[in-house]
Amino acid sequence: MAKISIVPLIISVLIHHCRNKIVFLSMAIILFINCASYKQMKVGALIVNNGSTVETMEYSATVKVDYKSYDCLLKDLKENARFQMWNSERVKSEMNDIPIGGYITVKIFGRGMEITADPKVWEFLVRPTDGSDIFRFKGKGRVLDYYKTGRGTTWCSLENVSINQEMKKPFLFYAFDNLNRKMSSFKIYPNKTLIE
Repeated sequence: MAKISIVPLIISVLIHHCRNKIVFLSMAIILFINCASYKQMKVGALIVNNGSTVETMEYSATVKVDYKSYDCLLKDLKENARFQMWNSERVKSEMNDIPIGGYITVKIFGRGMEITADPKVWEFLVRPTDGSDIFRFKGKGRVLDYYKTGRGTTWCSLENVSINQEMKKPFLFYAFDNLNRKMSSFKIYPNKTLIE
C-alpha cells in the first residue's frame, strides 16, 4: 500500500485550528494512527477509549468517532503541566480552553474522489438522550491525507467538535454525509467503560 503523506500541511492546519496544545497533540496522533488503519465499524460495536465508551447505533456514513470527556482532558492537562513545569497562570489559561463537555474527534473517510471526505459536506449533531438538540454544525476543515490500495484511493479528514455544555449522562452524536445522503449515529457514555 503506497501512502502519500502531507505532514507539513496537516501540522499547519491543526496549529491554525487548535489553540489548546493538548487538543492539537491528540488530534495529530489520532489522525496519523487512524487514517491508515481505517476499518468499517459495525452496528452495536463498543469502542472504549480515554475512559469513555462509544457505541455505534447506525452506520452508513464512513466515520470513526473518539470522545474525550472534560475529566480526561483535565487529567491530560495536569500531567502535561507537571511534565513541562508550567506556572499557575499558564495552567489556569489552558484550563479555561478545555470545553466543559469534552470534545469529539470525527475521522471522515471517503473513497474515490477527494470531496467524499471533505468536512464541508458533512454536518454534526450532539443530542442528549431526551431528544433536545444541544447543537448542530457544519464541518469546516480540509481533506488532510489519502492513501492508495488495490481498491482505489481513500481520503481522510479530521473534524474536532467541542461541546460547551456539561455532559455527565450518555448522549447521542450524529454525523451526516450530505453529499452521499448517509448518516451514522453513536451513543457516547462519558467516563464510563462498558466493556473490560
